[in-house]
Amino acid sequence: MKIEFASGIVTAALAIEKKMRIIADNVANINTPGYKKEIAVFSSRPFAQATLLVEMKGELDLRQGPLQSTGNPFDMAIGSEGFFVLQGPEGIRYTRKGSFRLDPEGYLVTADGHYVMGRNGRIMVEGKAFVVNEQGDVLVDGEPVDTLRIVSFPKGASLLREGHGLFRYEGDEGLIEEVEAPMVKQGFLEGSNVEGVEEMVELIETSRLFEAYQKVLQTMDEMADEAIRTIARI
Repeated sequence: MKIEFASGIVTAALAIEKKMRIIADNVANINTPGYKKEIAVFSSRPFAQATLLVEMKGELDLRQGPLQSTGNPFDMAIGSEGFFVLQGPEGIRYTRKGSFRLDPEGYLVTADGHYVMGRNGRIMVEGKAFVVNEQGDVLVDGEPVDTLRIVSFPKGASLLREGHGLFRYEGDEGLIEEVEAPMVKQGFLEGSNVEGVEEMVELIETSRLFEAYQKVLQTMDEMADEAIRTIARI
């Protein structure tokens, strides 16, 4: 039982260390447009008169971040639920980071070159006056071109973060729905939904907890060493 308890302490310490990495990543992205913070969620099990932490996983917090005016007509923010749909070399991806541009061929793309998808496919901008209304309709020189494809996922959907503001969906594509009233804001970007003070407090508390587990492990090591020395003397 002592071996099982020691193993549980090590597992818990590793889980807490992972939580600290998650919080540190959140803090590092406090100024990243469209960033969604990750929340560390622990699972536990009873052991004798105590409770052991056995696993830690991160869950995305999809709450909206603040909208920030940029004045750039190719910057766009979604004022409701939903994600922009992108097409890249590895397939369809999703993002809330609406910092777009035009590629040399005139297609609307992300900074990394992923095509921004409309309901009719890739969006070509041939003209001078580029306007996107709140419904996501794209107009060039006053003529409708397409409507931005903005979608939402079922509750509890598995969205995997891939970096650069991209997400991959792993689930039944038949459950993906078009957002009919996305409230698109042209000339704006959605800021990170990370609350700096809240994350720093959480990081300090988690660091203290990690130190406490380290002390327990150190004490157990010292007790084991003392037991070995006692047996050696006998």
